Amino acid sequence: MNPSTQSGKPSKPVRPFLGNSAKSIRAPKDQLAIFERNKSLRFALQRQAGQLLWEPTSGKRQKFRVTHCSRSVQGEAIILYRAPDGSNARFGGIMTCGSGWTCPVCATKIGEVKREELSASLLKHVQGGGRVNLTTMTFPHELNKMPLAETMERMGKLRQMFKNRADYKAIFDAKKSKAGCIGTVTSMEITHGQNGWHPHLHMLSFTDRSITPEEIAKLKKLWVGCAIKCGLGDNSQITDMMEHALDVRGGEDAAAYIAKYGREEQWGITSELTRSHAKKGIGDSVTPFGLLALSWAGEEQAGALFVEFANVFLGKRLVNFSPGLRARFGLNEEASDEEIAAKPDDATELVGVLTHDQWRVVLRADARAELLVYAADCCGGYAQADLDEFIESLKAAPRKSRGWFYAPMRPNPANFH
Repeated sequence: MNPSTQSGKPSKPVRPFLGNSAKSIRAPKDQLAIFERNKSLRFALQRQAGQLLWEPTSGKRQKFRVTHCSRSVQGEAIILYRAPDGSNARFGGIMTCGSGWTCPVCATKIGEVKREELSASLLKHVQGGGRVNLTTMTFPHELNKMPLAETMERMGKLRQMFKNRADYKAIFDAKKSKAGCIGTVTSMEITHGQNGWHPHLHMLSFTDRSITPEEIAKLKKLWVGCAIKCGLGDNSQITDMMEHALDVRGGEDAAAYIAKYGREEQWGITSELTRSHAKKGIGDSVTPFGLLALSWAGEEQAGALFVEFANVFLGKRLVNFSPGLRARFGLNEEASDEEIAAKPDDATELVGVLTHDQWRVVLRADARAELLVYAADCCGGYAQADLDEFIESLKAAPRKSRGWFYAPMRPNPANFH
């Protein structure tokens, strides 16, 4: 059995009464409520992802790092920090996975950093007189019953064939572009619906001028021809493909895409949970994190599809800048997704330290979000005694997990708690 599973779905414990000793520098209640809601949901779905992707025979050497994320311990203790304004809190000394495709906790942080980089790049380019274009590329999915691995293999061949053609290079190649393209940023969006997997490739291109209607027509014809050659469409679908398979937009549409990138709704978490309560299933178009949410709500097929997705996208980056583009915009050397996820945020005020035994109590009660909210809301400055009291009260809370974690300083690498 998955070591993070005991019985039932994750749910947060009732926050215990801790007396009057806790100090407080309080953020606005609505701000703290949003922090609590988001943390509770992301931790619950992260735990679901860990359960789905856990490999029983792999011990600590799990293929999917999300199984350890926000659970396993990197040092002698777990450190708790809060923001000075009381708006949030975070843990230190625990593992982060940096898995933007499979971890709802890390994906949120990675997505926000990428969004900020894209926004800064767009602003600098437009202020210099340039144009930013959003090109979206896909293929007919009415009859796509292929496994995701085969779908993405064909999509990869299609992308390479498309980029190697003269009409593409005349617009988007940094050395040959007639539109003055200095580079591109690409990202992949995947959904699943009644016709199977449906990938969309989004590409932001930074050019000196807007792409003309004549150039767009050439790109459409080229993309459709390449898609048919790669088995992602046929001649009977040409008319529909010319209309829908490739779309180029600029200005406000490109800015709107950047503005929403990495936001919670893009991942489909909240919306899919709502839809699951309305008895809508995976026949509708659902994002991978939407599948995870449906799995958490009890849909087994959604869980199997999430595992299929996770295996295909293991190790792939969320966003890719073309060579030299980051330097062109004065961005720092690109950090890995793992480095972004592990970077501390603005919660810098030390609240206290948890021992391994205390951390086990928190995990057994599935109370990570509750503990963070308590630290943010009720612990102004160092408050070790208040934390100890909080942990002690959790011992009486219902047990929702085995409370396992891996402590790397242990001599036995298979020693889970």
